Amino acid sequence: NINTDTVVITFNEDLLASTALTPGNFAINKGIQILSAQQTSPQTIALTVSPLTIGTVYTITLNGVQDIATTPNTIPANTKVDFTAVDYLPRDVGSPSIAGRMTAVPGGFDVRAGGAQLSGATDQFHFDSRTVIGDFDYRVRVMSLGTVDPWSRAGLMAREGSTANAKYAAVFATPNITGAFFQSRSALGGAIATSGSYPVNYPDTWLRLKRSANTFSAYASTDGESWVLLGSAVLNLAPTLQFGLAT
Repeated sequence: NINTDTVVITFNEDLLASTALTPGNFAINKGIQILSAQQTSPQTIALTVSPLTIGTVYTITLNGVQDIATTPNTIPANTKVDFTAVDYLPRDVGSPSIAGRMTAVPGGFDVRAGGAQLSGATDQFHFDSRTVIGDFDYRVRVMSLGTVDPWSRAGLMAREGSTANAKYAAVFATPNITGAFFQSRSALGGAIATSGSYPVNYPDTWLRLKRSANTFSAYASTDGESWVLLGSAVLNLAPTLQFGLAT
């Protein structure tokens, strides 16, 4: 789901529109109504639905959807896919070899992610995001981070879209001695800048990212109350950004 009233389904074949745009070919359990279907790409359907409840696991059932082969192939009857309605839209940036996922748990989320880098002119990582407009001030507690690499990182990011070379501001925690720091890219495909250092202390590693006009500031804390400034930068980023968890 990309919000509480839209579910997006991606197929591995181009779709025959007459079958993909039939709302009756889709059903969601727990009383959710399918209000309309829109084809947003040859392989993607966006369903407008009655309001979803965040954190609830739903099952969508598909019937009658066909591809555009000369002899169309029909999806197997009663194909079922489970999904959890979440606050954030999950996406993989830069096509990492390991697909990321977010799972809602009490009080937060578990994130599984892969990727080669968040350190060069282009990025490869998992991003769970929502749209934010104008100033913001968000914080998160990172309870744990697996030690895959000393420079593995998880934190908060504000980004101009999902292209691999987009501009952004972020605050990251790493697994151990590298600690937490502020990171940004001020130009498309440009070099990144980093500043600050603060020791991580799992499960009590807090990160905070704030925007005031075009000034972006990053902080770290061990209690979520007393904050240490990691760095600030004036960045010419759009008023509307994608904000969320970068891993």
